[in-house]
Amino acid sequence: MPSANDRQRGFTLIELLVAMTILGVITAALGAGMLVGLRTIGLADTKLTESRSSLFASSYFESDVQSADTVVRSPASLQCGSATTNLITFLWADDVSSQQAAEYVITLDGSTRQLVRVRCQGTNVTGQVVVAPVLTATTALPTCVPNADCSAVRSVTWHIAQPSGFTFDLNATRRDT
Repeated sequence: MPSANDRQRGFTLIELLVAMTILGVITAALGAGMLVGLRTIGLADTKLTESRSSLFASSYFESDVQSADTVVRSPASLQCGSATTNLITFLWADDVSSQQAAEYVITLDGSTRQLVRVRCQGTNVTGQVVVAPVLTATTALPTCVPNADCSAVRSVTWHIAQPSGFTFDLNATRRDT
């Protein structure tokens, strides 16, 4: 007859197999949950960046259109320096400088196209901010009303598209002078 000490020597093979099976099931479920969570965080971050782009771009764009004395669409020469592609330039004078400019240019961050607002006084760059961190391969030029060449412009509309399919429109009207 086995004594009390003999029964407490360890686990049986069946007990170990059952414990290992349960541990495997729990680990697989936790791993799958972690993968789903990490994917969701990545998608949420992308959507947040895209929706922030529209808010960020509209805050600058509206102010630039309202201040502009002159609007030049896709100018050959840049007021504020160099970039890959210049899409539109807003020029104005104020009590700080006789020549203020805000240019919206496309730059490359690796292989990613970004819309950047470059601000300058004269030819000195005073600031740069990425207003849309991801753009599609083709970006439409802004449209001006009443003249397509942006002379005597009254309002400017711009359709921005991002690779994920998220799009937004920027609309602004000049102040009455």
